Amino acid sequence: MGIVQTSLAFLDYVAVYGMIKCLKTMLVGTLVMCVILSLRRREGTVKKKRALDTGKAEAPGDAGRRLYLLLIPVSAAFMGMSRLFFLHGFVMITVWLRVVVKPIYGKLYFAVCILLLMRLWRRHFRMRRYLSFLPVIDRRAPAEDRKALAEGIACVTAGDRNPLWSRYLNHVSVYITEERISPFSGGVLRPYVVMPKQLWQDWDPDRRRLVLCHELIHLRAGHVFWLTVYQLLKVYWWINPLIYRCAGLFREETELVCDERCVAYSKVSAAGYGSTLLAVLDIVREDVRLRGLPAFARPDDFGSLKRRMKNVARTGQAEELLQRCRRQSLHFAAAAVLTAAAIVLTSYPLYTKMKELVLFDEQLRMVDYDSDALRAAVQVREGRLVIEEELFGKLIEDEGIEGEYVYLSFDTIMKLPGYGGGGNAGMISLADYGDIWYLAADSWENRAMIFCLKYLL
Repeated sequence: MGIVQTSLAFLDYVAVYGMIKCLKTMLVGTLVMCVILSLRRREGTVKKKRALDTGKAEAPGDAGRRLYLLLIPVSAAFMGMSRLFFLHGFVMITVWLRVVVKPIYGKLYFAVCILLLMRLWRRHFRMRRYLSFLPVIDRRAPAEDRKALAEGIACVTAGDRNPLWSRYLNHVSVYITEERISPFSGGVLRPYVVMPKQLWQDWDPDRRRLVLCHELIHLRAGHVFWLTVYQLLKVYWWINPLIYRCAGLFREETELVCDERCVAYSKVSAAGYGSTLLAVLDIVREDVRLRGLPAFARPDDFGSLKRRMKNVARTGQAEELLQRCRRQSLHFAAAAVLTAAAIVLTSYPLYTKMKELVLFDEQLRMVDYDSDALRAAVQVREGRLVIEEELFGKLIEDEGIEGEYVYLSFDTIMKLPGYGGGGNAGMISLADYGDIWYLAADSWENRAMIFCLKYLL
C-alpha cells in the first residue's frame, strides 16, 4: 500500500507541476504568436498600399523570412524553467498558477495530450504501412527511374560546397502510387517522396524533375522536421487556438519557399512552373491520405494556390534569390543559436539537490531548519544519516522535543524555487539515535520516480 500511495502522490505532483510548466510556456507562446500575427497583418496592409502607390510587389524571398518568424513560438515551449517567472511582477503569475491548478486539471489535460500523441503515432504507423506496399525506386529499379532521381538530387544540390545534403538526399526513397494524389514528402531519419504513377511515367522528364525537385527541397530545407515539431506543439498546446493558425500559416509558407527555390534551382521560367502546378492539380482526384505532410498541391485550397501563383510570378533572378535565401538561412541559424543560449542561461537547472536539513517532531511540525547545531549533529553520507549522538541529544533537549520519534528530511530535490519533491526522510528513535527507519524505500519503483523527477519533468 505504501508504494501505491507514494505513486498516487507522485502522479498528483507530476500533474500539477507539468500543468504549471505547460501554462507558463503557453503564455509566452501566445504572446509571441500574437505579435507575429499582428506583424503579418500589418505587413500585408503596408505592402498592399505600397503596391497601389508604386506598382511594386514584395521582393522575392520574403516567404523565407516569414517562415523563420513562425519558428519563434517553438522556442517558447522550452521556457518552463525560465527565471522570468520569478522576477518582480511575473512571480505573481507563478503564485496564481500554484493556487489555481489542481491535480485533476493536469490529469485531464495530459490525458488529452496522450490521446493526441497516440493519434499522431497511429498516423505515422499507417503511413509507413501504406508505403510498404508501394513499389520503390532503388538499385533494382529501371535505369531510367534511377537516373531521374539522381538528376533531381543533382539539381537541388548543385553548387553546394558541403556534400552533406547530397549524402542525405541520396537516402531518399521514392515511392510510386497508383492513386491520383498530389506528390508529397515525409520522414526525417528515413526520408521519402511519394509520386503518382501517372505523373512519373507519362510526364516529360523536365516537368517530372521539377515536381521531384520541389519535394526534395522540402526535405533539404528541413520543412518535414519543422512540420513534425509543429505537430508535437499542437499536442502540447492543444487548447490554444493560435497554434493551429500558426501551423497552417507555416505549412503555406513552406510551399511558397519551395516554389521560389525550385524556380531558382531548376532555372525554369515562372510561367513554366505555374503551368506545372496547374497540371498537377489536373491529375489530382484525392487529397493526401494523411495530414501533417507537405504536399505539392491540394485540390481543395484555391486561396493558397492563388497566392503561390502570384508569388512565383514575381520571382526574380535565380542567383539573387539563392543568395538571399542563403543569407536568411545564416541569419536564422545565428538567431537560433543565440535564442537557445539565452534560454539556457536564463533558466534554472533541471533539478537542484538541496543540502538543507529539516527536523520535524512526531506531529510533523518543523522544529529546526538547517541550523548550525543541526548541521554539527547530523551528516549525510551516501544517502544515509550519520548522527553525533551527544550533539543530537543536546539539540533535542534544547528544543524541548518529546515523544518517541523525530523526522529528519534530507536530499530534497528542488525543481524550481518553492517547488520540489523526492529526497528522503529518516524516522529517528529518541530512545536510540542509531535506530533510523528511512521513509524512501530502496526499490526500483522509487528509483524510477526519482529519475523521472530529475530528468523528465
